[in-house]
Amino acid sequence: ANIYTSIILRPGFDVRRAPQISIAAGVAVAETLEQYCPDKVQLKWPNDIVVDSRKLCGILVESKQRGERWHVVIGIGVNVMQPQQEALREIATACNAQTADFSCTSFVAQFLPHLDQAMQTFFKQGFEVFQGAYTAQMRDLNQPVNLFERGKLIGQGQVLGVNSMGGLRVQDAAGQEQVYLNGEISMRPEHASDVPQTV
Repeated sequence: ANIYTSIILRPGFDVRRAPQISIAAGVAVAETLEQYCPDKVQLKWPNDIVVDSRKLCGILVESKQRGERWHVVIGIGVNVMQPQQEALREIATACNAQTADFSCTSFVAQFLPHLDQAMQTFFKQGFEVFQGAYTAQMRDLNQPVNLFERGKLIGQGQVLGVNSMGGLRVQDAAGQEQVYLNGEISMRPEHASDVPQTV
C-alpha cells in the first residue's frame, strides 16, 4: 500500500503562482519525510522527492476553473512499500525501506498539519519563505543537467536554483541564465545512462 492524497485549495490569488505551491508543498513534505529517512532527503525539480536519487514521493499541482473562481488541487503520492521488481528498485525507494517502523497513520497525522501550516505561511508571507529552503535541498543544485519535454531535448546547463515564480534557473554553455517553467519537463544528470536521444 502507498499513500495518495489530494488537497483542494481555493485561494484568491493569481493562478499563475500555482507552480510556487508545488515548491512550497515539496518543502513541507520533505521536512516530514526527513523524520523517517536516515539518508538525505532531496528535491528533484519540479515535483519529486528523492532519497539517494531514487524517487520516494511525487507531487502534482493542477489549477482548475469553475465559473469565475479558480481552485488548486495538490496531489501527493508517497511510496510506502518497496517495489518488488528489481528494475523499479533502481529508480524508486519506499518508506518501509528507509525505516522498519514506518506508520502510515503517524505520517499522515504529522504531514497534514505541517502542510496546512506551510500553505498558511505561503499565503501570508509569500513564496520567498520557501525559495531558499527548496534551493538548498535540490538534488541537482550546481550540477550539469539535460532538460527534456516529451522526449525532446530543450536545454542543457548547470542548475542555479529556482526563481521567484518557481521556475528552474539554469546557466547554459554561453554563461547565460535560462529559466524553465513547471510543466512536462524532466531533468536528469548530464551523465545519466537513461538520457533520451534527441530527435
